Amino acid sequence: MFEKEKQYARGFRPNIGLFLLMILAAFASIYYFMGSGDKQADLSSIVRLIDEGKVSHVDVTSNEIRVHLIDKSQVKLGELPEHTTSNLTEANSQATAPNLLEILDKANDPKNSLVLDGRIISKRVSSFWLPKILDKLEQAKQKYGMTYNYTEPINYGAVTNVVLTLAMMGVLAFAVWNFMFRQMGDGKNPLNFGSSKARRVDLKENPVRFDDVAGADEEKQEMQEIVDFLRNPNRYYALGAKIPRGVLLVGPPGTGKTLLAKAVATEAGVPFYTISGSDFMEMYVGVGASRVRDMFNEVKKHTPAIIFIDEIDAIGRQRGSGLGGSHDEREQTLNQILVEMDGFSSTQGIIVMAATNRADILDPALTRPGRFDRRITVSPPDIQGREEILKVHARNKKLQAGINLREIARITPGFTGADLANLLNEAALLAARRNAKEITYFDIQDAIFKVMLGPEKKNRIMSEEERSITAHHEAGHAIMVRSVSETERVERVSIISAGQAGGYTAHKPYEDLYYATKEQLLQNIMIALGGRGGEQVIFNQITTGASNDLEGCNKLARKMVTAYGMAENMENLVYVETDDMFMGHGIGHSRSFSDKTAEQIDLAVKKIIDQAYVDVLTCLREHEAALRKIAERLLEVERIDEVEFEILYLENTPEDVLAKDAHNKGREKMIAAGKLPSLENLAEFKQNYLVKQEEAKHKRELSEVESKDVPDLSKL
Repeated sequence: MFEKEKQYARGFRPNIGLFLLMILAAFASIYYFMGSGDKQADLSSIVRLIDEGKVSHVDVTSNEIRVHLIDKSQVKLGELPEHTTSNLTEANSQATAPNLLEILDKANDPKNSLVLDGRIISKRVSSFWLPKILDKLEQAKQKYGMTYNYTEPINYGAVTNVVLTLAMMGVLAFAVWNFMFRQMGDGKNPLNFGSSKARRVDLKENPVRFDDVAGADEEKQEMQEIVDFLRNPNRYYALGAKIPRGVLLVGPPGTGKTLLAKAVATEAGVPFYTISGSDFMEMYVGVGASRVRDMFNEVKKHTPAIIFIDEIDAIGRQRGSGLGGSHDEREQTLNQILVEMDGFSSTQGIIVMAATNRADILDPALTRPGRFDRRITVSPPDIQGREEILKVHARNKKLQAGINLREIARITPGFTGADLANLLNEAALLAARRNAKEITYFDIQDAIFKVMLGPEKKNRIMSEEERSITAHHEAGHAIMVRSVSETERVERVSIISAGQAGGYTAHKPYEDLYYATKEQLLQNIMIALGGRGGEQVIFNQITTGASNDLEGCNKLARKMVTAYGMAENMENLVYVETDDMFMGHGIGHSRSFSDKTAEQIDLAVKKIIDQAYVDVLTCLREHEAALRKIAERLLEVERIDEVEFEILYLENTPEDVLAKDAHNKGREKMIAAGKLPSLENLAEFKQNYLVKQEEAKHKRELSEVESKDVPDLSKL
């Protein structure tokens, strides 16, 4: 936020509705509580003054009586009313005209009953008393010669009530209207709901450089050309080149699309405006288009500049996709964006960058050359990219000496930049939770499984029978990974609940995979069925614990038949049922094959799964000794790692059965590197492993003890 915006944010924002309400309240107070400004008196005092002849004139209105007292400086003795003269005579029978003022001064004493100072006093009266007051005034007129003026009352009450009611309703309606549009217009002005909500980011305070964007070398290379154009546009203009008007960044969430856009703006040194696609949309038609116009008009004042629209699919969906072909607010907004991107000159220096993970649903007019000229796919990083990203996020983390970030990158295939940042943060939180001074490799391992599966529920109570079923279920998964997979590795086996699962078997490929063979897909189906197979082999019964496994392997088998063309007698054919992405499921549901073909697909899927389950049962019966031993160890310690699993597997599997296991190149590399045991060095490797485990356990306990606060011995 810029300094001007900061001052505005801190400053007073007037509320017109509240201001009008205060004015109305002030007028109401004046109307009801303030009179003419004359001295107020009670009604009985006024009647007494009239009876005593101390009043010269009275004005009567509908709700007020104003009494003019006799002014002593203008009164002569002969002009006083008879009753007053008699009172003065009684006060001093020798009174003459020259000493009249002295007598009046004495009469003006607060202790005396006669007060003659020419004051005007007033009193608000109810219409109920008017007839009696008028009778009293008529009597005083005849007796003392007093005059009075009576103004017939006009009934303003009904009109006043109507006016006040309408005024209050108007103020209330305006306050509600003002509040609504303050919410829509970001609170800056009750009438600015159609103005741009694009926010200019000050990248000088928090600059993002290309060095901060790791694991995206090809993407940065594409962006570098845009940076160079913004820095040196004349070199391109001289050759007749035109800068791309738009750059569309496509990729899964968390891959760094926004970070790339910020890096371009920082490196080029140009203003950076950012807005989300949903910020254009409001409940009122035309607001989105107005905001688009206002945004481009504002940016044109600060060219060259970059506009970044995040999640552009919120407004960029293909037009005509609504039910009934309705012309809705989103389409108006999209139309205005199309006009603006086609309207500004290529020499204005405005580049629109947008990010989405649903490029398939964008309107073709939006993605054509001339608008979004370039499409840059930002993919999840490979092992080298993950290592570079880990180095960036580890700068401010206190990692234990000797932690190999390459190894962490190897065991996190598929993680995006955001995932890796979250991983190291979770590891730091776990280390802080146990009062450690630094982050260990074990913290990072635990954080990986926490991110993938959720926190472990170590206090969950399970019966011994359920624990045994869970242990054999997970052991079945692990044995199938070890025996049939050509690419996967067993990372951890646990019977501690995590997320929705009663236990888990964590397995990942040794290397990043971009394609899968038919054999690998069948192996994955067998791995998924290994849990139910373990229950069947040991207990001769099955449970509901395999529900998620069955769902996953059924989806994979159906894809093999309908999408990958891998079924027998149906090779190279695709039978994909489509759901219109713009309509609800079922409404836009369609298929391009007959009912007979659908039946053949179901039979092919069933055949794949049935055959895979038969193979699973055969494999697990051959590995029954290892199955039982691994489950027994799980019941004892609840969790085993890759090395301990490999030791137990080799110790309890016959050599002829081991010879049937799938050839796994990744495991062979691990054995050659001394990270996994082989049959030849099993005993020695096991001994060294146990020693290392004890040392690691001792170090962890020592670290926890040193990190704890010194206890208060006085409380012991």
